[in-house]
Amino acid sequence: AATLCAAFLLTAAGAAGAAAPPRPQEFDICQGCHGVYAQGNAELGAPRIAGLDPRYIGRQLADFRDGRRGAAAGDAFGAQMVQIAAMLDDTAIGRLSAYVGAMPEGTAPATLSADAKAGQAAYATCAACHGANGEGGAAFDAPRLAGMSDWYLERQFAAFAAGRRGVAANDERGAAMRGIAATLAGEQ
Repeated sequence: AATLCAAFLLTAAGAAGAAAPPRPQEFDICQGCHGVYAQGNAELGAPRIAGLDPRYIGRQLADFRDGRRGAAAGDAFGAQMVQIAAMLDDTAIGRLSAYVGAMPEGTAPATLSADAKAGQAAYATCAACHGANGEGGAAFDAPRLAGMSDWYLERQFAAFAAGRRGVAANDERGAAMRGIAATLAGEQ
């Protein structure tokens, strides 16, 4: 853990010698589920968030806070995030986003067993926005998927397909994902 902490501080400081973003007090709430290093906790349903693009983190927190995410019936995990994000103003969201975004990305351990070759073929549609290697795409403001908790990605895709995510009237990105999720069947 100390090595990971040191790696975080060095990574956050960057090559130019910039200071790591200060640890915001609000992160105390986040680490309860996502972990001290934002590495995620499958048992609590909290994905790895370390190293995600700060703009994406901020948008998701604002979406939870403003009712664009987590308000659909049956979205228990989203409902928890709605309650947490309700306590955050734009300044706190900015601090959290910078802090978590500067953390070392790492890679979440694989927990699912499936036919990767078949998944690669189905991913061709995803690559248009999320990048050929899941690195994320700035053109569509699509998040990085590579290294993310596989169980979380599966849960989110199922939520889009079932109408538990992407249903708010002002959630254009979510609506697009719902449309894509509708084109795939079952385990695909």
